[in-house]
Parts: sequence; structure tokens; C-alpha cells
Amino acid sequence: MPPDSNAIHFHALDGSVPLAEILKLAPPPFQRPERVFAQIKYLEDYIRRPDTIPLPKRTVAVEEHYVDRDFMSDHSSLFASTLRPPPNHCRRVHFFGGKTADVSDRLVKLGELLTSQDVNHREEYVRQCSEFSEAHYLGFAVIRPLGACPVGRTVLRLLPHKKDEDGSIRVMNCTRDYQIHFMGVMLQIRGLAFQQQDLGVSRCSTIALWSALHKAGQKEHLSAATPADITNRASRYRLPFGRPMPSEGLAVEQMCLALQSLGVAPFLGKVGSFEQGRSLIFSATLSTMPCVLAMEFTGDPGLWHAVTVVGMKLSNTHEVCLLEPGNPGAGDDDSGDLKALYVHDDRVGPYLRAEILRSGSQLRVRLNVEGHAAHGVIQEWIVRQVLIPTHVKVRVSFNDLRSLFRQAILPDIQKTVAATKIKDLTSLPKVDETTPELPTVRFRCWIERGFRYVQRVLEEQLLSPDGLLRFRTEHLLSRYAGIIRCSSETFGQIDVLVDTTSPRPNYAWLAVVAKEGADDQGNLRNIIAEYLADKCDCVRFK
Repeated sequence: MPPDSNAIHFHALDGSVPLAEILKLAPPPFQRPERVFAQIKYLEDYIRRPDTIPLPKRTVAVEEHYVDRDFMSDHSSLFASTLRPPPNHCRRVHFFGGKTADVSDRLVKLGELLTSQDVNHREEYVRQCSEFSEAHYLGFAVIRPLGACPVGRTVLRLLPHKKDEDGSIRVMNCTRDYQIHFMGVMLQIRGLAFQQQDLGVSRCSTIALWSALHKAGQKEHLSAATPADITNRASRYRLPFGRPMPSEGLAVEQMCLALQSLGVAPFLGKVGSFEQGRSLIFSATLSTMPCVLAMEFTGDPGLWHAVTVVGMKLSNTHEVCLLEPGNPGAGDDDSGDLKALYVHDDRVGPYLRAEILRSGSQLRVRLNVEGHAAHGVIQEWIVRQVLIPTHVKVRVSFNDLRSLFRQAILPDIQKTVAATKIKDLTSLPKVDETTPELPTVRFRCWIERGFRYVQRVLEEQLLSPDGLLRFRTEHLLSRYAGIIRCSSETFGQIDVLVDTTSPRPNYAWLAVVAKEGADDQGNLRNIIAEYLADKCDCVRFK
């Protein structure tokens, strides 16, 4: 048998010919094309959005023969044993901004850079590939030979940081860099992998975990798990639906088992209230940890679904969100700025906006299951549980950090402010002649690698030059540090660091980071920071 060959075709993606027709996709018998190819349509609409890249034209390049690791694993686990197995290879499509002829010519010329005899040709090749990716590359999608669910591993370019329509901010923290090789050209894209459930090897729970692990695994250099790996591991000890494949979905307990078997610690948080659930999702996303939302459908109790959180939509100006309504001294939660999430929904597509809603004490999300349609079908889901893949040494949860702020740090800050300001009643507004009005303290908490926090201290200049040098060269941080950031117009900003390897209630405190100041605000910050460091039995950096 002669070896397989490849072919590459370029097409204009201008809407005159739908992407499904360009790919010559045909739906299975008795299934409607508009339903089967809804995700293909979603990808096309996303790529053609004017804010994805500031170029008027779009181009799609099709690789006719592509071997995809995830599909090969799924194929060997299930599809290869069918009477008429599909091919074990796929196609891959690449999306570009620009005219078709210009994109094709540029790719050819980029590859020719490697034939140069210049000693610096490799550096020039890498530089120009990076510039081309930034200016033109919109991502790729694997097209599987499965008629009813063709969308395989897909990574698309992120939308801009600022949303022009309302000035809100997109914080797409749970993403990573991908490197793609096409026509001898090294392309780069930042995003998070997405794919469609195939109902055989994977359902929504499997795909949600698979997407989350693309980020969590990359942070700890774990080998990527395929959907077949996840389903098999999750079903090894518990089979509530009788057999692992064809998949009937995974229970939350099975999802935790799969993570543990892959060397990842699952943190499973129950959403007890709107505020607590919102804060949990906000802190996890701020920590670049993609969380999986286990949700129950409001229109059909008992129907569950799972999506992966990739990013957040935040207000462009801070909105006060008091922990106790009407009590400014009770703390102001930064998670109140969270207005929507961007999720991977395997029924619809990547980066789907999910509006945050309150219904009584419930945290709900509202999704348009028709993607970009102006008047699509709207669904509301109740978020019941949040599953976060974490490092096995992280033993402090986001709920723990929030409780530490409310029950320990905030009362001590307010007590210190009151004791200090009572001595000088002229410098603070008063409730009456003798009682000073306590400041509203904003807070946010997150967990990040120790080395990354050191970089943050340098980038944000959180310490004086001498303090920066001491912090960089003398201080020992745990692999992951929990950060509780407190800020107020009265005293500025203070970070309190918790050792995440220390389990509740035996917390170990790493440091108090607060820049020294000589004005009234700085003097109060010095007093608070020294008091907190003494209470936490840790060093204070200034």
C-alpha cells in the first residue's frame, strides 16, 4: 500500500460559502445539517468577528491528512472496533486574517527563510514567524471523520482585553501558549483547547476535564490526558451507568477519581450561596486555575451539565460589594466586579459568554446555546459544585483564604486602625465625638506559584528597593503561596501570604508584604503590617 499523502488547500472565508461546505461535510442520515454543523457555524462566526483581528478578510487553509493524538486514542479505544470504522486520521484547518493569496505567499516565504546561508537565519525565521502569528494567525481546528460530531481539538485566538461595547475587561487567565507547525512555519497562538463531545468516548464532563487539564497539566509539566484516558480512569472503580463506553457521562465523584489517577488533586467546592460561589470562581480564575462548573438545568431538574471556565468579564471600574450590606466596615469583595464568565461549552463552542445571575441564594449562569445568534435560545443553569484541578501540595482552599480574611485579618486591621486613630481623632471621619469611622477594606485572594509572586512583587513594585532585594534573595516561599490582598484609601495595600502546604487549621504564614511609607497613609500601613506580622509570626517586608 502506498504511503498516505497530504494536500493543502486555501479558501476565502467570506461567508459566501459556509465553512461546512468548504470542508465538504455531510450529515449522517436523518440528521439536519443546521443541528449537526452548529459548532462549525459557531467557529466560522467567531473567526469572522471584526474584533478578533483588525483585518477585513479571512482565509482558511485545510490540511487533508493530519494525525491527532486525542483522536487516535479515542479511535483505538472505541471506533476501531466498529464494523465500519472511520479512518484513524483527521483533517486540520487553520484560520488567518488577510487575503487568501497574501496569506499563502507569506507562508511560503517564511519557510524559505530556513534555506538562507546567513548565520542568523534561524533567529530571523523565529522572529518573523512570531510577527506573522501575531498579525494574522487566528487558530486551528481538527476536523474528525465523525459525521455527527466533527469538531476535534481546537484552539482559537482570544478576543481583545477590553470590550468596546461597554468598556468591560476580559481577563482570560486560564489559557496557555500553543506552538503549531504548518508548511514548515512555526505558528503561535494563545488560548485553551476545546472540542466537541462525541457521545461515545466522551460526554460534557470528560471534555470539561480535558480542557481544564490542558492548562493545569501544562503548569506542572504533566503529560496531556486524552478523552479516552479520562473516561477509562474515571470508570475504573465506579460504573454508575454500567460501562465506560459508550459514555453516559461522568458523576462528579468519577471526575475526582480521574484527576487523582493523573496526579492532580481535585478540589471540589459546594456552592452554598451566591456570594461564596462567585468568590470561589473569581479566585480560581484569578489564580489561572480553570474550574469545571457542575450545573443543574432550571428547566429540567435532574439534568446536569459541565463547562470549563476560561476567563471572566469584569467591570472597568470597581463596584463596592460589601460582605454585610449596609456595613462599610465588614469588607468589600473584589469578586463583585465579576459580571460574566467565558466558558468552553462542548455543546456550543469555545469562549461562550455566560452571564452571572442571582436567584435568591442561588448562583446561576445564563447561556445562549445558539452562540452568536442575536435572538438565540437562552438557558439558565444553577451552579451546584465547582471542581478545580490543583497541585497535590495545595492544601489550602480558596474558601479557606476567604474565611481567613473575614474572621482573622479584617478584624485585626479594623482593631489596629481604631486603636491608632483614637489617639488622633482629627485625622479620620467619626461616627460620634469619640468613635472613628472604620475604613472599608477591599480584598481579593488567589493562589500562585512562589516564583510568580516574586515576579509580581517586582512588576508591581510592591516594596522599596532594599525590600525587593531582600525578598528576592533571602525569603523562602512554598511552591504555591496563598495571597490575601487588602487595600483601602486609608492605608494603601497590604499582602498577607499563606503557606498552602499547611492544612487547616494549622496554617503557616509566610510573610506580610507592605511598602514602607512616610505620609499618614504610609504610617498607618506600617503599624498595621507590623501588627499582622507579629500576630502571624512571620517576617514583614517593606
